[in-house]
Amino acid sequence: MTTDFQEMILNFGEVLTVVRKPSGTYVDGRYVEGTESEITMAASIQPARGSQVQFLPEAQRTGEELVGYFAGEVFTSRAQSGKNSDVVVWQGARYLVLSVRRWLPTQIYWEAILTREVEE
Repeated sequence: MTTDFQEMILNFGEVLTVVRKPSGTYVDGRYVEGTESEITMAASIQPARGSQVQFLPEAQRTGEELVGYFAGEVFTSRAQSGKNSDVVVWQGARYLVLSVRRWLPTQIYWEAILTREVEE
């Protein structure tokens, strides 16, 4: 079942690549990185407002924060489960998912705050 907002995202948003990388594991005492996988997802990307980023830790702010409205679920990192944050590829740049909230019960979509990955 899709909601009105999901329909708007599907009709007027764009299809983006979401990169998922599970945490690594130890094999014979050596750490092996998880393998990235890519999925496609419909989303609407907008500039983030100050009120949306003011509670983010300063160390995570790059000055290039966006907000994405997704028709499917995206994930942040979770230390307790060992999962890494999803990375959204938008206009050729990679954006890390910093926070997510799911809108229920009448509108099922995900709002995520994204920040551009700093290139090393």
